[in-house]
Amino acid sequence: MRPGCRTSCSWTSCARWARNVKKVTGLLLGALALAATAGAGPVIETKSLRYTLPDGWVADPASRPISAQGPQGELLQVTVSSLSGQGSAQDARSIVRSVEQRALAAIRAAEKESGFRTTKPLTSEQLPNGSSLHQLVSMSTDGKKVLAQFVVVSPRAVILATLDLPSAATSSVETIGQSLRNIQWTP
Repeated sequence: MRPGCRTSCSWTSCARWARNVKKVTGLLLGALALAATAGAGPVIETKSLRYTLPDGWVADPASRPISAQGPQGELLQVTVSSLSGQGSAQDARSIVRSVEQRALAAIRAAEKESGFRTTKPLTSEQLPNGSSLHQLVSMSTDGKKVLAQFVVVSPRAVILATLDLPSAATSSVETIGQSLRNIQWTP
């Protein structure tokens, strides 16, 4: 007999025990699901990716480029260039590398042409999922606006993300950077 059981049934055949295990399992699974989505905002999905925005952001996936508004007046614009069809792996790498170089040239040019000064020079990092992330952060000469630009590269896609925000919302640069690091690529 199990402790707390009033009958002399075995561990495996006790109906009360089975019901309680199901209840506890259901509660745990529900709590895990809730924890996994806590702090997560809207999801942007394309043929090549699934991108979850931070909590409090409002996406407009129908706009071109895709855009989202942040809770502190931020504007995020996301352009996705992805390969479709079949071809050699070497051709795919060459095409993606070319698009990546053009995206990096575009963020450097945007900074110079817009009257912004660099506050965080171009950095690059390899991500655990095999992608790479490039980031450049600039501030307007009057100190009122911040421009953060990101390029995320996977084997079959390149994302150019531009975050325009008031200087009071600079914590959003790291928040968006982290959300871009967590993009899920679809085959």
